[in-house]
Amino acid sequence: KNLRLLVERAQRHGVGVYLYLNEPRACATSFFATRPNLKGVAEGDFAALCTSAAEVREWLATAVETICRAAPGLAGFFTITGSENLTNCWSHGNGKACPRCGKRAPAEVIAEVNSTFYEGIRRAGSGQTLIAWDWGWHDDWVESIIGLLPREVRFMTVSEWGMPINRGGVATTVGEYSISTIGPGERARHYWEVARTRDMRTLAKMQCGNTWELSAVPYIPAVANVARHAANLRGLGVNGLMLGWTLGGYPSPNL
Repeated sequence: KNLRLLVERAQRHGVGVYLYLNEPRACATSFFATRPNLKGVAEGDFAALCTSAAEVREWLATAVETICRAAPGLAGFFTITGSENLTNCWSHGNGKACPRCGKRAPAEVIAEVNSTFYEGIRRAGSGQTLIAWDWGWHDDWVESIIGLLPREVRFMTVSEWGMPINRGGVATTVGEYSISTIGPGERARHYWEVARTRDMRTLAKMQCGNTWELSAVPYIPAVANVARHAANLRGLGVNGLMLGWTLGGYPSPNL
């Protein structure tokens, strides 16, 4: 009910609400005492709900369908399938430890999780968008995952990932987010083009407020950098932007 009210309130101002899916979250090993058929890769006292088990995928699809039916005005969802949290068996790269997922390619498992979310949306018939973010995917998985996703899914990557930088005489690459480096980089350009060859829509993740470079301020006043980055992305024809992630969302000249 509260989600539906939030969605309706936002719609009155032309704003769409998107939910973040980082699922299925791992469960305590005790959960699997009576459900050994659902257990996947273990980490410490927790284990993954194995998405190679049909029951787990059906539960995920039904959960998404239920949300979409309960809040039909919801704009959509975006996913991270390789986060700090243990989710699917390949989410931390250790899928070989699962007797089911170990026999499958990482790309196949991760694409299937996203396809399962999309199946829930499709069943509800309310037209929500699904955005798959490649955060945490190994580089040698990305093209295969894109190739296995439904064309209706939108692909998002971090614009400045992998760009070469030199700070204080130390040569490295952008590992996550940067305002001092103006994207997009070759990595993002390549994977957007891979997605476009499948007629998929593309999104750029960028930080327009601040980054871990200086996260303790409301925003970093590097307005020209942010503007140039946005102009570069517009010139490439990406279909959307995600402007912040857990930090840097303060109203600012940058925004």
